[in-house]
Amino acid sequence: MNEFQRRAADLLTALGRAFSVLTLYGPEHPRRAEVEREVFRSLVHLKELESLPTLTFLDDEVVVNRRPQRELRGWRWAPRLSEVGIQRIEFPSTPNPEDLHLFLREASARLTRPPGSPAETEAQARELQPGVIGASIRFGRVGLGGHRLQENTMAPVVTATLDFSLDEELDATEWLQTEVRQGRDLPLAEAEAVVRSLAVAARGHQAALATLLRPGPSAAQPGPSAAQPGPSAAQPGAGAARPDPFASVHAMNTAVLAMALAEFLEMDSRAVRTVGIAGLLHDVGMARIPPELLARPGPLSPEEQCQVERHPVEGARLLLGSDEKLEVAAVVACEHHVRYDGAGYPRFRIPRPLHPVSHLVQLCATFDSLMSDRPWRGRWKEPDALAYLESGAGTEFHPEFAREFVRMIRLERAL
Repeated sequence: MNEFQRRAADLLTALGRAFSVLTLYGPEHPRRAEVEREVFRSLVHLKELESLPTLTFLDDEVVVNRRPQRELRGWRWAPRLSEVGIQRIEFPSTPNPEDLHLFLREASARLTRPPGSPAETEAQARELQPGVIGASIRFGRVGLGGHRLQENTMAPVVTATLDFSLDEELDATEWLQTEVRQGRDLPLAEAEAVVRSLAVAARGHQAALATLLRPGPSAAQPGPSAAQPGPSAAQPGAGAARPDPFASVHAMNTAVLAMALAEFLEMDSRAVRTVGIAGLLHDVGMARIPPELLARPGPLSPEEQCQVERHPVEGARLLLGSDEKLEVAAVVACEHHVRYDGAGYPRFRIPRPLHPVSHLVQLCATFDSLMSDRPWRGRWKEPDALAYLESGAGTEFHPEFAREFVRMIRLERAL
């Protein structure tokens, strides 16, 4: 544990003691002031090392900025705070004792609301809203805003139409891929934390499409034609060399879509999480491909194309060597470029049925790729992308998954 992590753990420990005291003792008890001072000291200490400390609570996972705090996994206040609408806390400016007092009072009031009380419905509605306290504390549910929270100098507790960005999750995904590119082991805990955050964000919007990230605007392109080949014919080296955020954004979007489809198909929560991990990591083998090769103008040579087509096997080997919990993700990484009819790559010496999650992730990855700007083409219009999936049902794509995915997207658009 480094110094920043140690100070973050000190703050969370102090917060835990404060919540215990504030939910147990009355407003005049001297112990309340003591624990508030302890939290304030810990916060000031943490702010010396980080200008914008962010605490995120996802199930029993505690994430500080982008790193899970393994030592505090199972911290009993994490699920309780999440349940009452405090899934993320940010400290954007200089700590203020009065702001901290107001925040702790608000949080303890939510934590101690009696179930079944007359004000329960009103209180629950308030708990769904984010809050701003002074200028130094912001809190709320994890959602998607596309940017960090804006500074706000409003006084005590105010509800605000406030979304949280997925910038940290994007940074974490890029960091995961950097770790792999540099030959280090894949950090499973960080991958799981990203998937949890994406699941919470999608549920907060109650729509998978609202949670998808898009790096930049581009004119939508038409569907397949001689000039606009489908994804199977796409050449990774067909555009000018430039930094490309596609790998990380595509990984996150595929995870969101795959989890949404898994829930739409009424899979249980454990299966949905497994699908999310597989979606996030399906292209991890691409991290071993030289970036300059992927960004090279013009078509790839046959040798270069073979190098790119080795990424599914490379990704599977990497995942199998990282953690035994990643067996399904490893199978999906190996199979996600194999079509429903057996075409694609890699070619198996003995044909065999693919894992159902491979079919599911392949479908979602194709849709996101079509809906994204690539160096050799612009993004497709959504109706054209859906029509492409429908036309490939039973040949390129699993027929049931393709039909249900298209139905899911159209139902979201109709709501």
